[in-house]
Amino acid sequence: MPSSRGFGSSEIAKSSVVLKAEQLALEARRQQGYAKAAVVTRDVVADHASSTVDVTITVNPGMKAAFGEVSVSGTERMDPEFVRRQTGLEVGEEYDPDELAPAQKRLDRLEVFRAARLEAAQAIGADGLLPYNLFVQESAGRRFGVGATYSTIDGLGVEGFHLWRNLFGRAERLRLDARVASIARPLDTEEFDYMFGGTFTKPGFLTPDTDLVAAISAERTIYPTYMETSANGRLGLTHFFSDQITFEGGAVLERSQFEDDVYGTRDFTTAGVYAGATLDFHDDKVDPTSGWYLKANLEPFYEFNYENPAAQIMLEARTYFGFDEEDPFVLAGRVKAGALIGPDLSEIPPDKLFFAGGGGSVRGYAFKSIGVDDGMGNVTGGRYLLEASLEARAKVTGDIGVVGFLDGGYVAADTFPELDDLRLGAGVGVRYYTGLGPLRLDVAVPLNKRDGDPDYAIYVGIGQSF
Repeated sequence: MPSSRGFGSSEIAKSSVVLKAEQLALEARRQQGYAKAAVVTRDVVADHASSTVDVTITVNPGMKAAFGEVSVSGTERMDPEFVRRQTGLEVGEEYDPDELAPAQKRLDRLEVFRAARLEAAQAIGADGLLPYNLFVQESAGRRFGVGATYSTIDGLGVEGFHLWRNLFGRAERLRLDARVASIARPLDTEEFDYMFGGTFTKPGFLTPDTDLVAAISAERTIYPTYMETSANGRLGLTHFFSDQITFEGGAVLERSQFEDDVYGTRDFTTAGVYAGATLDFHDDKVDPTSGWYLKANLEPFYEFNYENPAAQIMLEARTYFGFDEEDPFVLAGRVKAGALIGPDLSEIPPDKLFFAGGGGSVRGYAFKSIGVDDGMGNVTGGRYLLEASLEARAKVTGDIGVVGFLDGGYVAADTFPELDDLRLGAGVGVRYYTGLGPLRLDVAVPLNKRDGDPDYAIYVGIGQSF
């Protein structure tokens, strides 16, 4: 309403308020389908005796419009018809300005354009259709990247990827990833972790907002509690309901071998389905200062070697509160919970069980070192997980920030653990803010360490911890 913007009786008569009222009037008409609504007159009468101003704004709505054809120009390797379909603008559908922002987002999600711009034609056609012109500029067909992480407990990890974009003219992507981790002194390649995988993504599958995703990977990873050698494949769909809400689901097949001190060497073959939803309402991917985030996953599966059905449930929530102008002070919180329904722990693959510890979990403890103690000093995965983190972040200068944090984690076998089983880690960190996101350095100590836990841990990475 114009009155909510100061355009009302007894309000101060500012020229900016009049302009805002005009824009509100035009937007109201456009929301009704009048795409070319325009202000034709603005009559301003000032009464100096009463110190009042009367303003009359006349809007010509013009012809009611529907979306017309979208003409695409600038494509080189891309299929213009596919690009047109990805806008989601249907010929004959009543004009709605709220449909234009999602159309732009769909084009951006293709990750093949350096620039993409939608422009309406100058006039509505005699048939009531408003055509659009889409101007695009394609990006390079290949991209690669490298990264590294380091902690004093888990050692150095290096990783890289190579991405091919627009393989067949419809924005198909193939990404190959490789990682070598747990690099420490003295160098021992038998103690390294290895991973290699590939992901194929077909955007615009079935609908402009749905992606087909197929992935395969193989890894050999040595955790503090077990060693895993596995290969898996996944085929599913990702649907973007909106910018903030995403759904996914599909099927997964995995073949794996695990070695640990409790159960020895075991082989597993699992097949299952998965479903998940992500609600992402925070303001920034790498350095959030406000909003919240919620992710839920359900994965029922069947294990063939031991002939057992099971199901894993995961839920994670995060929230952020910024204080003062430009949010130099941020309070961030995270809670994560998981449960596994199924047979005895000895007949469940360890990668389906729950562990805690590490840079993205309970800092100050080794990665996946927090689990269930079998009473003989050995640690296995648990059926239940509960984690929480609290961080206070403060910017000291425009480029430097400091952080204080407290992490906690429970892992349980079949019953909720005692308070003594809660593992706590606390510490401080430094952030150096760059255009790509903050560089992170955290130092953490375990507050109730067990035999074998380190005295402290140092973590280095890119982006906030959560």
